[in-house]
Amino acid sequence: DCRKLEAMFGKIGRVSICPVMYNRYTHETCGFQFFTMNTTEEADASIIALNTTEIMGKVLIVKISLFLLRFRGCSLADASLIIVTLDTC
Repeated sequence: DCRKLEAMFGKIGRVSICPVMYNRYTHETCGFQFFTMNTTEEADASIIALNTTEIMGKVLIVKISLFLLRFRGCSLADASLIIVTLDTC
């Protein structure tokens, strides 16, 4: 449930944006979600605290989004956008 994920991240820091990714044809969730944290420190804390956490029988994989690094020209030091993937993808 997306609200549970948002609540988990919200305990660590302020979540600025957290869009849910849906398949455009089936309208089902794609198994991943982007979270933009307010600061880089909050993003780092989220990764440390929540990576490999189990929720609803699935293991979360929390990491910095490569999209941010490749296409926005950000460095790891500036990265506040993280991606959460469920282990079933």
